[in-house]
Amino acid sequence: MPREHLAIIRGSGGASLVSRPTPLPEPGELLLAPLVSGLCGTDLQILLGERDDPAAVLGHEAVARVVAAGAGVPAGLAEGTLVMLNPTNPDDPGSLIGHIQDGVFQQRLVISAGMVAAGLVLPLPVELPLRLAPLIEPLACVLYAFELMARKAPPGPLLIYGDGVVGHLALLAARSHLPAATDRIMIHHRSEGMRWSVDNGMPAERRMLFEGLDGEQCGECAMALLATPRRATLACVADAVPRLAGGGIVDLMGGVPAESRLDALPEIADLAAVRHGNCGGRPRDGAYCETVSSHGKRLTLFGHRGAPNRMLQAAARELAQHPCRYGTLVTHLLDLPEAAALMDGYCLTRRREYRGRRFIKVGIRFPEAAKPPRGAASLLSLSSETQS
Repeated sequence: MPREHLAIIRGSGGASLVSRPTPLPEPGELLLAPLVSGLCGTDLQILLGERDDPAAVLGHEAVARVVAAGAGVPAGLAEGTLVMLNPTNPDDPGSLIGHIQDGVFQQRLVISAGMVAAGLVLPLPVELPLRLAPLIEPLACVLYAFELMARKAPPGPLLIYGDGVVGHLALLAARSHLPAATDRIMIHHRSEGMRWSVDNGMPAERRMLFEGLDGEQCGECAMALLATPRRATLACVADAVPRLAGGGIVDLMGGVPAESRLDALPEIADLAAVRHGNCGGRPRDGAYCETVSSHGKRLTLFGHRGAPNRMLQAAARELAQHPCRYGTLVTHLLDLPEAAALMDGYCLTRRREYRGRRFIKVGIRFPEAAKPPRGAASLLSLSSETQS
């Protein structure tokens, strides 16, 4: 067992690669070696100081291998098992990996006995190309959004605000998880995002830039999904409300500042509370907020943090079944030093570019991924690092 391991540590205005002591698991705990992890928009917001999450090591999306198990760990999580993580514990919001607790941007990570006991470490259910692993958790959140949306939504077009990985995952997954006749309208944040989406064949029926939208109409829509950073969500909700037909539904997937209100939704005193209504699959039947907008339309709003385990399993299966559909979204697969350099550069420039190419989803590949498994059989296609 190595005594030290490498980790990407965030600091004031940047990130650096440092060596840390490697802990051993206590009873009920797991020691994991991440194989590949994903850099998400929330990580970028924390790096920029837009959120006050205290974790020194970020990252909550990963496929990892169990390298040691403490006494009492379930037999299904034995050494060598490939696992994925559900970072959201509905019973303990303070245990959030990569936000409150140190995350997966390191070569070794101890998972607490509480998370193990809560079932938040899941064996990988299917064989999966390595580069698709960073998409499991965000796709699970999109599938959960569609499940909650479908219970209340009338038929009609879907508005997707945001052209990062979650927005594009929603665009692609709608093909299978919403009615076939649903038009997908993508509201892009910047012209660079629209250009990447068009150049890479992302299948929207219509596209618009958020800037200058006031005079542009898209007809009455049935659904709006906010795949937006916290700083942009309220402006996008305000734009979406008048575009929705009566009975329409809004998913506040993007972050919302605390105690937020909008004139367009006068009956809602705290949009952040609506956004937190569903957490990790609870309540079982979904929490919704029905209201009347300032335009006199009856609307339903909901939001969610994370996704239930069954959605992570469903996302892994969908990625394995449709690797070509989703693989383009992983634009970069970097090693630890390269990933630290990308994060550092983003803090300086705030540009979603690395080595001259726009990044949508960044995968971070760890040295452990190149090693043959011990114990349980591998379910990762480690040689499949290009889109099939």
